[in-house]
Amino acid sequence: NMTMALPEVVKLLKERLPLQPRFFSFFFGVKDVKRYCSGKDLVSFLMKYFSMDAVKAAESFLKAGICISANGTGPFTESATIRLQASEPGFGVALNLARKWTADSEAASSDPMGLLKRLKGQLSEILQKHADEQGSIDYIAVAEDPEFFRYELAVAELQMVRLSSMDDGSRRAFLINLYNMLVPHAFAKVGVGTSDLSRSAFFDGISVILDGCFGASLSLNGIENGILRGNRKPPFHLHYALPASSPYFGLAVKCDHRIHFALNCGAKSCPPVKWFTSEAIDEELRVVAMAWAEQDENVKVDLPTRSKSLQRFTHIAAAAKRSS
Repeated sequence: NMTMALPEVVKLLKERLPLQPRFFSFFFGVKDVKRYCSGKDLVSFLMKYFSMDAVKAAESFLKAGICISANGTGPFTESATIRLQASEPGFGVALNLARKWTADSEAASSDPMGLLKRLKGQLSEILQKHADEQGSIDYIAVAEDPEFFRYELAVAELQMVRLSSMDDGSRRAFLINLYNMLVPHAFAKVGVGTSDLSRSAFFDGISVILDGCFGASLSLNGIENGILRGNRKPPFHLHYALPASSPYFGLAVKCDHRIHFALNCGAKSCPPVKWFTSEAIDEELRVVAMAWAEQDENVKVDLPTRSKSLQRFTHIAAAAKRSS
């Protein structure tokens, strides 16, 4: 059926293409399975479900980054070993790697913030569909929503965003917005951590590919503690967030501790999600920090006893500052 849109085609491949595990590894108890099929299996599948030249279709899927050949970048052959990008597990695999973006992206190069805002709007619509009256989100329902799979394919375009071409203000605003989008994306993809260990692994294991660096992804810790905090050690970590070998190592900006009032890690105590702009990032950070401090539930001052009490979030931010 050639009238099917690309997301429907990829979804069908993901659900019905016979994929076999090749090896298993474990990261904090999470199974990571690399699954492949032969080029012959892919051609047979396409002949069964679609009225098309199966070999040319398979070649087009490789060209579009829907499938990846484990044999290199040569021409498609039926003896090739093929991996379907969208079938890879979410944990330990970059969230924007449901496909490998192989085409040029005018949006990523000329208006990366506009691209990110469009993708955030796409995800926000899905989240709102599955939110109750109290604002709690059913992330299982989000993951099963066909629109979420469309979003996963669309977010692959972020692979072409060049952080290295941004000034510090633009980079800071872009990464704050990106971080706040990736957290709910990850909740739907891999779930919400329920223990200290799983939550720690979450911020190291959830990542995104930027700058076309397909060999190295940037984790949530890499975004927050590596770039936004001038490459500091994350709390309870022994090493810096970005090693010198990381392609993102030279992109760190001067640490501005007000980012803690802008980043939302999904906890109830986190500040609300706002949209930040390249042009006014400094003023916007001042406003969100002041707004948070002015709320009585966050900062309480007892004049008779000359004491103050702070919300737990503040102690976490202070711990991050001490780890600098």
